[in-house]
Amino acid sequence: MLKRINQKKTKLLYHQTWAYQKGVPHKGYIHYDNDQGKMYAGIVDATKKINKLKDIHMVIPAGTAIQNARTSSQGDTYTRDGYHLEQTYGRFTAACVWFEKLFGKDVRKISYKPEKITDKQAEIAKVAAHLAVKYPFKISKLKL
Repeated sequence: MLKRINQKKTKLLYHQTWAYQKGVPHKGYIHYDNDQGKMYAGIVDATKKINKLKDIHMVIPAGTAIQNARTSSQGDTYTRDGYHLEQTYGRFTAACVWFEKLFGKDVRKISYKPEKITDKQAEIAKVAAHLAVKYPFKISKLKL
């Protein structure tokens, strides 16, 4: 695949996924003993390896942002079915990571928030994303 693209103009980014919500009845979750912490640790381990590949320009630590956000007052509510992101504040959290990584600007200083989320949900998303960019392989506990 890499031979077919212009490598001088194209940069490959890796979007880190997130662990499943606790208690989700998904067949794949058994590989992690139905444990969110183990699944996140596996994602981080894989992401660290991917981050070392010369063809990968940048890792987008969305999974870490979601894990950070789960430590907030919002709790483990970032998926709509246990594994796909919740469609408002869940997706906004991932989008905040993309914004900060791509533009190198502190997302906490951006006033934008989707109309369908609360000010508190926007603050959690932005702080969770900022800390994920700063510490991509470590959960940061939020006091929000």
